[in-house]
Amino acid sequence: MYGLNSVKSCGGSLISPNAVLTAAHCCYKGINVTAYSNLKKGGWTYDQQKFSSKIIIHPLFRSFAGGILFDVCVILFDEPFEITNTTKVVQLGGSDVFNELLTGDKTVYIAGYGRNEYQCNNSERIPHEKWNLQCAETNVVTQSGCYSILYQNSAARYFNDELIFCSIPSESQGIDSKGDSGGPVIYERRVQVGIISWGLGPCSRNLSVYCRVDANRYFIERAASSVLMNGKVLNSMIIVLINFLS
Repeated sequence: MYGLNSVKSCGGSLISPNAVLTAAHCCYKGINVTAYSNLKKGGWTYDQQKFSSKIIIHPLFRSFAGGILFDVCVILFDEPFEITNTTKVVQLGGSDVFNELLTGDKTVYIAGYGRNEYQCNNSERIPHEKWNLQCAETNVVTQSGCYSILYQNSAARYFNDELIFCSIPSESQGIDSKGDSGGPVIYERRVQVGIISWGLGPCSRNLSVYCRVDANRYFIERAASSVLMNGKVLNSMIIVLINFLS
């Protein structure tokens, strides 16, 4: 798990020694990325810290009032992260894993530096030492259920079952909130299937919306390998995506 910038404004996941996957709305010029290893232990310690050399935002990324589409960004580094017992590369899920995820009654794990429920209800500034890496389990909602809830909240125009999926935590489960954006959504503790993107109200037990990793594998893998530095490849990729959505 990786905090972006010293204030831990977002999270992300290491997809190669030289690349971090996060949300596009977290990305801007010059990002300092820190690999932390204090999951469930508290404190503000870290293993490694790198400064971005290139930031590649999905070319179709759009942020609207009340919703986000193609919320994907890959951060590249000239100096690679060292792979250790606490700093490891995540496995990205494909469509087969995602289809299994939607078979019903599935849970996923989310991780990040966002506020917990107590901090969400407290308007005071949270000092750095209280921003601890946390992990929680949450329940996946069917795609029809996701659409229905978004429709009831006048946000159905942002629903595309080929691009997003959703979850709602039970009373005994944790939530994702302010500061968790960009963090990984993990299925069965082994594969990243989503990126924490947005939700119906911060710091609540309402619907959380995740960007599907399998739908963006083409972009992610080529960005991580720096293929997108070639403008012709980038243009052809946009054409493929437009055909995919039509």
